[in-house]
Amino acid sequence: MKNPFFSIVIPLYNRSGILEERLTYLIQQQFRDFEIVIIDDGSTDNPEEKLKNHIDSNTNIRLFHQSNSERGAARNKGIEISKGEYIVLFDSDDFMHSDHLLKLHQGILDNRYPDFIATKFNFQNEKGEKYSSDIQKYKKGNYDYKLFLDGNPLACNICFKRSIPDLILFEEDRITLLKKTGCFLSAT
Repeated sequence: MKNPFFSIVIPLYNRSGILEERLTYLIQQQFRDFEIVIIDDGSTDNPEEKLKNHIDSNTNIRLFHQSNSERGAARNKGIEISKGEYIVLFDSDDFMHSDHLLKLHQGILDNRYPDFIATKFNFQNEKGEKYSSDIQKYKKGNYDYKLFLDGNPLACNICFKRSIPDLILFEEDRITLLKKTGCFLSAT
């Protein structure tokens, strides 16, 4: 069996009910060459039972367990065990439009297989109202590192080649990350 084009990596911690609903949308993608890799990061809400119907009826969904190690560690494990040519990062409470992977695939082809690619996205509040994300103001095209000097308008809405040899993965230790970014308060 050949490897899928996309691997959608989803860290999960005590949001199995939400993810159960979101998987309904994910599996309805128009572009079908993908797998979903869910990393249960020590959930106590029984994800295997809640996601059982989706996993049993979709051979492209895989669920792995690890002890609670934070979201960065879960993403890293998902990246490591993914089989797709490109990794799509996704959160357990995100929605994906049914044509998302189709448009992303076309963007990859149009840009001759870039290492990184991002798509525009929007938000929806609890009332169902949609509003734009910061990335909406950027025109389609190529950007360099300067885009990130004042923050990250992409959030985790990125897609990248799994085969990048010097890819820097996510910081797994939240305390170390907070110290590096200067967002750490210590007791005196």
